[in-house]
Amino acid sequence: MKPSAAAILLCATLGSACTQSGGTRPLQASDSPPARVVIANTSLVDTVLALVPRERVVAVPQQALTWSTRLGLPKEAGSLATFPAFTAETVLAFEPDLVLCSVHSLPETVSTLEAAGVPTVRFDFPTGLRDVRTQLQRCAELLGASEAATELLRDLDARIAALEPGHANRARPRALLFDHDGNEGWSSGSATPAHDILTLAGLDNAAADGERSGPVRLSLEQVLALDPDVLVIQLPHGEVDRSTERVLAAELGALRAVREGRVVRLHPSLFSTTSHEMVRAAETLADAVESLDAENRGR
Repeated sequence: MKPSAAAILLCATLGSACTQSGGTRPLQASDSPPARVVIANTSLVDTVLALVPRERVVAVPQQALTWSTRLGLPKEAGSLATFPAFTAETVLAFEPDLVLCSVHSLPETVSTLEAAGVPTVRFDFPTGLRDVRTQLQRCAELLGASEAATELLRDLDARIAALEPGHANRARPRALLFDHDGNEGWSSGSATPAHDILTLAGLDNAAADGERSGPVRLSLEQVLALDPDVLVIQLPHGEVDRSTERVLAAELGALRAVREGRVVRLHPSLFSTTSHEMVRAAETLADAVESLDAENRGR
């Protein structure tokens, strides 16, 4: 089932704590690293695939084919089992030695996995880059991948540092990340990964005006009133339809960003990421805004 815009943006407002299901033996540092991992939380797919060889992951949610950045990379080509729903029967068929899921995953499934003795760890969704770091380090502990995590975090720090000089001495455009699911419009205020992505890219989050935080419902009238310098929407891909594009064409043509051609379309895996791929999203967004500025200066 396709995640709704509300569900995607809601993920960005929840904490990053993780808990191990009470019915299974706690994982110990002396245990052999898990070799048959099932990921039931789409937001964790990119994190796990960045830490361990793909062969150690036996199955991921079907939705990850749309929402995972790493599954779209050429080097990740190859077969990887997917499943449409998180049911105990489905998960147990993969004979996992570790299941990573969400605190919002079906409790009936979690209980059955507990009873079967399968180590099952539940994660909340990060509210920003700091939580993403904590989530990554916890995954590394569970997977026996501390060295990979250290290297990945070092790389992220360098890339974040490289982003800062590009916008240190210029005005920060007001940007609005906007999605419309066919019924209503959504954005992300402060305390969300989207907010940190915009900030890293050198943009001010228009949806955070008035101290808005978490997922923000926006009527078309409110979008027009915010009138951002840059509008960020997601490309239709996989489970993502063209609802936002249709609304943009039919109802939001008066926006300055539309009139001036300052609309950035991000792949949905970057638009909605709640993993370390936030940095890639910020890099992509910063490059896109710079390109648009160069085009406008050349006119």
